[in-house]
Amino acid sequence: MTKAHKPTTHPAHVEIERQLGATLAPRTSAVLRVLASRADDKGRAALERDELARIAGLDELDLEIGLAIAQGRGVIERVRLTETSLGRVILSTRFAGVS
Repeated sequence: MTKAHKPTTHPAHVEIERQLGATLAPRTSAVLRVLASRADDKGRAALERDELARIAGLDELDLEIGLAIAQGRGVIERVRLTETSLGRVILSTRFAGVS
């Protein structure tokens, strides 16, 4: 009896890195990995900025640099920061090329 081969599914960030030639800096990869895991089917992700930094293992400066590089490379179309009434900052992004 043979086992059926299960296709391997990769997280979205792996495909993004392949398209860019796997030349992303570690901080950019960390940011994209977290955002891709939270993105909906339209490529949108929203997360509290402090939580994103904590999950990605980055400080605030490295987080901002990673986002800027991803946006400059055309991986992310838009980054929006919204401050809530509680003083928290929500970061919303949209991956490029996802309809």
